[in-house]
Amino acid sequence: PVETDVPGVLFLELDGLAKPVLERAINEGYMPTLAQWLESGSHRLSSWETDLSSQTSASQAGILHGNNENIPAFRWWDRARKQIVSSSSPQEVTRLEEELSSGNGLLVQDGA
Repeated sequence: PVETDVPGVLFLELDGLAKPVLERAINEGYMPTLAQWLESGSHRLSSWETDLSSQTSASQAGILHGNNENIPAFRWWDRARKQIVSSSSPQEVTRLEEELSSGNGLLVQDGA
């Protein structure tokens, strides 16, 4: 790698890994490279809430369409429509896609 003065960002996402567990792994020697980076001061460790639900429908909508608003669960009661919404229903998923697509996300401009 080329050394530079320009700051950058390294995102390390390990699904389901809590920060205290990561810190313990570093302290117990399971992650020597990461420990070296932190000790040298070239990197720092911080928590970050991703705003992605662990529930598939909301996660995928946020990533693929740029919006995961109002998806509280895999299946829920829609008060306005007075019916159950299920992420396993092709009709509901099509409707959600039309409502949620913001022109951002991975599916914009034939992205996927």
